[in-house]
Amino acid sequence: MENNKELLSIEDAPFNLENEQQILGSIILNDKLIVDILDTVSPKTFGDKKHRQIYKAMIYLHFNNQGVGYETLSNRLEYTVKDNMIDYLIALNKSVPSTATFANRVDLLKDTYQKRVLYELYKKRLTTPMGGLSSLEIVKEVESSIENMGISSNLELESFSDYIDEWVVNLEDTSTKVQKYRMGYKLLDDMVLLEDSNLMLISARPSLGKSAFALNLTKNFCKQDKHTLFVSLEMSSKEIMNRLVANMAHVPAQKLKRKEHLTSVEWANVMNAKEEVKSWKLNTYAKGSLYIEQLMGLCKYLKKKGQLDVLIVDYLQLLDSHSHNKNRVQQVSLISRRLKQIAMDLEIVVIALSQLSRAGVENGKPREPQLSDLRDSGSLEQDANIVLMLHSKDVNQQFQDHRYLSILVRKNRDGRLGQVNYTYIGDYVNFIETKYNIDTKNFDIVEQESFKKPTVQDTVQDNIQEDLPF
Repeated sequence: MENNKELLSIEDAPFNLENEQQILGSIILNDKLIVDILDTVSPKTFGDKKHRQIYKAMIYLHFNNQGVGYETLSNRLEYTVKDNMIDYLIALNKSVPSTATFANRVDLLKDTYQKRVLYELYKKRLTTPMGGLSSLEIVKEVESSIENMGISSNLELESFSDYIDEWVVNLEDTSTKVQKYRMGYKLLDDMVLLEDSNLMLISARPSLGKSAFALNLTKNFCKQDKHTLFVSLEMSSKEIMNRLVANMAHVPAQKLKRKEHLTSVEWANVMNAKEEVKSWKLNTYAKGSLYIEQLMGLCKYLKKKGQLDVLIVDYLQLLDSHSHNKNRVQQVSLISRRLKQIAMDLEIVVIALSQLSRAGVENGKPREPQLSDLRDSGSLEQDANIVLMLHSKDVNQQFQDHRYLSILVRKNRDGRLGQVNYTYIGDYVNFIETKYNIDTKNFDIVEQESFKKPTVQDTVQDNIQEDLPF
């Protein structure tokens, strides 16, 4: 009887607190070390619950291209476990004598974890009656435990029983704006809610104004202080700047392109536009070619530096891929999927322009574009959260400088479909939102919400000074 009592006196599970602290502290000192252990160490490998939470936060930050440091870790932990651990994180850093022994400490961590798995199995068998179990069932239990010791995956699953609390906290937080990204057009913003992780396609037939519309969105995102990357594979930096300044300074684009004589008011407005552009967080890539794999690397680099909120690509079909063994449809499908991956992995907005098939005419009228008109790949429709299509009845492109357009919301995963009308002024690369007035049977200009500071164009419209020769 005495011997049986000794058997039931079980020691604590194998655990090495100091070793776990030094591993986490080493990663804080050098966050590149996490790459070496991602495939073999998961949060459950740590014995301490607090250490599991810290390591899980480290994995999240790594996969979202954020540095693993005191501030980022503390913010993430406060958000997920509602605990301020900044003092403990600093103590972890101080516990590391050297990162040179990191690999050895990781081996020890895994060895301790495997012993802990076996310990739990032995403890269960010693404290649970085995009368109702066959020997085969016990053997299978042992084999399963041994197999699971080597399984370590860091694909981050989210338990909805835990996530619901985080979701409710976010719902109660009225200080966070729902409309984080405004496109700058009231009716369109009322219809389409653009959010992080969204892929939005802007589609149009050739020469209809999709690049001009994308530049207007770029300007409006910059006015909201968003870090924006504009990728153009058919316009140079000079062409982009000509169009932007023409829009902001209300100076005809042809005047800037041809360096024609500017009035004193026009020149003053150009200088105002220059100062505003200098305050923007805008990066551009304007070359003749770009691989989607290169773009993914660039976006991850910018996101890690905290310099990317919105990516705009003009246009999708001009991107290339290293997958040369695929046909064009397969390549476009791959590019579309990669753009969606960029949006979701980096939690940014991705806006990609896409070509449509040439205009069709039915019963003597230009046919409105449908999702089936997306060129080269049906996966574009599938991957996108939102699909906008520009449409004009001017199918022969007769009115380049002053054109009536509709933006058709053909897909809106979290909202309604519909149509918004615009007048496009080509001279100033400007889109004016309009709404049909039943009483007057005319299209009235929709008053737009202003951003945090007046635009150059607002200043121009308020300026009643006569043009004087420059």
